[in-house]
Amino acid sequence: MGRNKNNPFVAALIGILLIPGSVCLQAWNEYRTVHRTRGLKEAGKVVENITNPSVLEEQLDGKLVHLSGAALTEEVLKDGKFGIAGNGIALRRRVQMYQWKEEKDTENDRTTYRYQRVWKGGRIDSDRFENRGHDNPKPAFDSWHKVADHVMIGEYEISPALKQQKDDSQSLKFNLGAVKETIGDPFASKLSDAGRYLYYADGGGTSSSPEIGDLQIEFVLVPNGPVSLMAGLSGNTFASFSTSNGEPIERLFPGTLTAGQIIDKLKSENQMLSWILRGVGFALCLAGVTMIFAPAQALFRWIPLVGDITGGLIFVVGLLVAGTLSLVTISISWIVVRPVLGIALLLVAGGLVYLLARTRRRVQNSRTHDNASDGIAE
Repeated sequence: MGRNKNNPFVAALIGILLIPGSVCLQAWNEYRTVHRTRGLKEAGKVVENITNPSVLEEQLDGKLVHLSGAALTEEVLKDGKFGIAGNGIALRRRVQMYQWKEEKDTENDRTTYRYQRVWKGGRIDSDRFENRGHDNPKPAFDSWHKVADHVMIGEYEISPALKQQKDDSQSLKFNLGAVKETIGDPFASKLSDAGRYLYYADGGGTSSSPEIGDLQIEFVLVPNGPVSLMAGLSGNTFASFSTSNGEPIERLFPGTLTAGQIIDKLKSENQMLSWILRGVGFALCLAGVTMIFAPAQALFRWIPLVGDITGGLIFVVGLLVAGTLSLVTISISWIVVRPVLGIALLLVAGGLVYLLARTRRRVQNSRTHDNASDGIAE
């Protein structure tokens, strides 16, 4: 059980800071979204197609190009520590450790801490845990990766940034005896074959009954294969292309895609990020409003029924305020690009303001009625 660290007045101060912070986040997000939208629209108009990868198109140097073809390398990548090797664009060693994870729950101004055992890459810093006795050791092995130096599509060499974006991978099979011979003692005795991955019993457990400190080690290869890319052509390789408004374009996807399909994927990514950040901004604003009223909640919490009504009312007000601020910020940003959408959002925001005003009047009328009743009773 942790100490009571929740002070309603501190919460109110934090809430005051969260609201303008959420507005700034949403304003920046909408600026970023509009900026990216304009850049992608331009990219779709100026992109040039390289139809034959075996011919170097020197006249397209410096322009935004689209290219599809087989990404190939002759290099054999090797994880020297385990002796695992394969021909491909990238070789990765993925390591997960069985370790403690701290979770906390807050209810009625009291925080409780729970500790669960989980598989997770890297080491969770147990030194920051509230309660001691749940220590995570340093993993015996870390994750690792190697990327081929030269990967070609015909006469064109894929740039380092684009190679990192080919993320389709397949698990590599391994020979346990050969791995043990390569790694040697004292590590070999703790290794076992767990099917898709090596099991390293550093904590003394098994794959069916793990202990803290045990590791799952998987080897994956990014193979040669078809890719499609869009980037600026620079000689026989590629670089980031900047649209007239400064938006960078340098993307690669596995498989065969047209230039239009790549643009559509980039637009979808832009929209997804936009909605994620909108959700974060809305949540921050809602949290800020409810935290501002934390002293009032603390005052009425101990009164049966009244505390629940107060908390519910504050939450409703928070939803209305957060929704209004979010819609106003979004609509102003989009009026220049899409006037109909921007104006429609402003009208919805106006409706929320009206609901907020009605809620406030109802609360005031309720208080006036209660005071009048008290006066008659006297």
